[in-house]
Amino acid sequence: MASLLLRYEIVATPPLTWLIAAVPTFLGLLLIQIYVRFLRSADELLRKTHLEGLALGFGASFLFLTGYQLFEPLGAPVLDFNYPLMVLVLV
Repeated sequence: MASLLLRYEIVATPPLTWLIAAVPTFLGLLLIQIYVRFLRSADELLRKTHLEGLALGFGASFLFLTGYQLFEPLGAPVLDFNYPLMVLVLV
């Protein structure tokens, strides 16, 4: 929602645009803090499962980003920033 508001310049005043960009960033930081607290309170098996899943998602996204950049000069379409994020979420 925030990206749509900023992309199509629905809100034009600079202080409000900064606020629109800051709110999702703040919520994301809060989510990370809650997730880290959850991982620290989890047992060993759950912590290991989550960290392995995060490592796999990060590795797959990194491979996708670096590998796809090699195919773009060969004629592959330029990807939007959202596609690598979707790879990270799905893996």
